[in-house]
Amino acid sequence: MLPIPVASCLPEWALSAPWPKLLRFVNNSGARGHSPGTINEFTRIIEQRRWEEEARVRYRAATSEGRPVLSQRERIWEVSESRLRRRHKLEELQRLCPHEFERLNADLFRM
Repeated sequence: MLPIPVASCLPEWALSAPWPKLLRFVNNSGARGHSPGTINEFTRIIEQRRWEEEARVRYRAATSEGRPVLSQRERIWEVSESRLRRRHKLEELQRLCPHEFERLNADLFRM
């Protein structure tokens, strides 16, 4: 006997079930025995819910630590800006004459 015998009820239940109960259902292979189409739909819903749950956890962690909460687009922008800054710094280092480069390294070691 399947835990949720009617195939159309499985995705509906997955959309509304509490996350801990849904996770327990997945860990116990609760969808076993259903058709591949039903399992694919169930898997898609589980992945969507998992991403939402992870985002919720990251949001709670960020707000509790006082960090700004960035959207996916803002995170991508921040990473690309960081890469551009590093590249710019590398180009500046390559333009230094050997004497200036050695002085910079000495200053870094002192710090």
